[in-house]
Amino acid sequence: MPRGVPLRWAGGLLFLPLVLPVRDAPAQGGFQLWTLDVGQGLAVLVRTEHHALVYDAGARFPSDFDMGEVAVLPSLHALGIRQLDLLVASHADNDHSGGIPSVAAEYPGAERYSGEPERLTLPMKPCVPGQSWSWDGVVVSVLPSGGPGGQANDRSCVLLVEGSGGRALLTADITSRIEPTVVAAIPPGPPMVLSVPHHGSRTSSSSALLAGTKPMLALISSGWRNRFRHPHPLVVKRYEDADIPWLNTATSGAIEVVFPPDAPPHVAARWRQRQTRYWRE
Repeated sequence: MPRGVPLRWAGGLLFLPLVLPVRDAPAQGGFQLWTLDVGQGLAVLVRTEHHALVYDAGARFPSDFDMGEVAVLPSLHALGIRQLDLLVASHADNDHSGGIPSVAAEYPGAERYSGEPERLTLPMKPCVPGQSWSWDGVVVSVLPSGGPGGQANDRSCVLLVEGSGGRALLTADITSRIEPTVVAAIPPGPPMVLSVPHHGSRTSSSSALLAGTKPMLALISSGWRNRFRHPHPLVVKRYEDADIPWLNTATSGAIEVVFPPDAPPHVAARWRQRQTRYWRE
């Protein structure tokens, strides 16, 4: 404003949203789930009223480009998450665990678990079926998957997140061989949102998994035009034949699903639709 205009200094108040971002925490019994856009990999953030967990953190490449540093941590900071309670590397594959050390360094107080702790350089405790954490009316449970000595993908630490109004199943890279074991451990409950196993690979998302979980929504984390051609067309057809809507980070960007305590889950944001210009992704 021109010199002499009354309250010219008040324009500085317009900068407050930059230092005090909106932090819309979930209500008791509800939670938020973000499937972050880390390209061909996986990173999921779950936040309850007073707690948060990160499940996988994308890849770290030989060039030192680190998805944990450039995608996961900025997301946590933007959401105002000062404390991380649980950090899970589902298994040791780089596209899931590569960014974990960066997140661990930023949040050293977080408990750390993995389905393959012996293959990781960062000390982590093993995921054990039956483990659970109860936060703000939301329960996070470890489900059975593959045991020691089995295939790496099937040793993924599988988590079930249960709120009052909805549930989320985090499956990492499990295959159809182990999916019936996971399904058998899931009790009846409110509507389910499924994190699609193995980025939509044809080795996963069996008919048994879809019939056993009956998800109202499926979330795929994959890279744009990735060399594996995930999600596989046969898998996409399987979801569509079962009338299960699905979203893919490759085209949606980061996806936020809100699980209210008294209503079914719903998609709250698809970040690429909100930030349409490529230089703002």
